[in-house]
Amino acid sequence: ALARELQTQGTMMPVIFFDDAAGKAGSQVHGIPVAGSLEMLRETDAPDLDEVIIAIPSAPGARVREMVTVLESLNLPFRTVPSLSQLARGEIATALRPVEIGDILGRESVNFEGTDCRQFFSGKTVLVTGAGGSIGLFSFLLLANADEEKARFAKFAKDMTGVKLVGQFTIDGKEGQSKEEYTIQKVKKLPQSDLWMFTARVKYGGTNLVVPMPVPVKWAGDKPVISMTNLKIPLLGTFSAQVVLDGNRYAGTWQHGKVGGHMFGAIVRSKK
Repeated sequence: ALARELQTQGTMMPVIFFDDAAGKAGSQVHGIPVAGSLEMLRETDAPDLDEVIIAIPSAPGARVREMVTVLESLNLPFRTVPSLSQLARGEIATALRPVEIGDILGRESVNFEGTDCRQFFSGKTVLVTGAGGSIGLFSFLLLANADEEKARFAKFAKDMTGVKLVGQFTIDGKEGQSKEEYTIQKVKKLPQSDLWMFTARVKYGGTNLVVPMPVPVKWAGDKPVISMTNLKIPLLGTFSAQVVLDGNRYAGTWQHGKVGGHMFGAIVRSKK
């Protein structure tokens, strides 16, 4: 079906089929010759091709890996057709796409954050077999960074508990600065990805209240970045902010509806 569509549409001109079944070599499909396996492209008399289409939805992941290795070694561009699971979901059989990790694995890929895994293995001695391969190497790096991340998180929780952010904020389009003050009573890492629970007293305008807030914290190297997007704060509204914490200083931007600006100041230890 793919070869016939390419012939009728005229976008690409199929010139040869490769097939692992030795009995099909020397035959023709729609007037196009069938050769042996893809590995024959390494031979000196191999045809000159612009692109190869891997059109075997049922191919095992190991076989797809072998074909990809051959094509990459020859610097030949390649694409593939939807997998069987994608065809079952209604995708068009002739819709070409890049080869994905699921094609090489022979199954759907799994998106893995790794947070729970790092917490489980932290502080333990772990033997990783097959660390020379991509999956083994990923596992090794994930575990190797576990203790470093744990120490970084512990330091952040300690440094940001019982402190005040005392500074100023500006409003875009207006001159001058206004005072702001946030007393962070406690921070604690949550299980979900980058989320931390901040328990803070917020003084903003005429408002003064203590609120618990689940806040995403990213990392720019060893610098924590509070990264809020449309976070709903009780009695205050919806806010967005990107704030870098650097030692005893903070600076960033904020947005509340159509109003926004800059914020900056000092991080000081609260008096007990």
